[in-house]
Amino acid sequence: MTSFRVLLRQRTYLESALYVIIAGALAALLLHRLLQLSEVAEKTAMEATVARLQSALYVRAAKAVLEETPLDAWKDRNPVEIAHAELPNYLGEFDHPDLATLEPGNWLYDRGRHELVYLVRRAQNFAGGADPVPAIRFRLRVERTRSGSYSPFLLHVVKPYHWGPGGE
Repeated sequence: MTSFRVLLRQRTYLESALYVIIAGALAALLLHRLLQLSEVAEKTAMEATVARLQSALYVRAAKAVLEETPLDAWKDRNPVEIAHAELPNYLGEFDHPDLATLEPGNWLYDRGRHELVYLVRRAQNFAGGADPVPAIRFRLRVERTRSGSYSPFLLHVVKPYHWGPGGE
């Protein structure tokens, strides 16, 4: 009987170890998926912010056109200021900022380059840009078409980027 109990206890330890290994593998898989979803959520929030800012700029542009105010005065100005937008994670304006010293996940305006910058927090699947840290730069452009109307796109990405699983 003693040998049977020893054999039963060994099998129980073996089963417990197998359960721990399976649970650990599932937890690692879940953590990896949650990190991917967190990155997708950040990208979606950044794109939603750009869309809101673009919409606010459209409203300001329409008002300026109706008042017959030239949009050329917008050149080299901060789009957040022009749109009167309040971004919760906006750090403000900087003259030639050192992006590596700033907190990722925030927006800022680079006065030296006249660009709105988003500092990417979760950059596992991020590629592109020209900065030493993962960042997306936007420039406000006011362009007229041949007919004299203004181009519908005010915020332009300065350097192309890919962000997301599979290079979306």
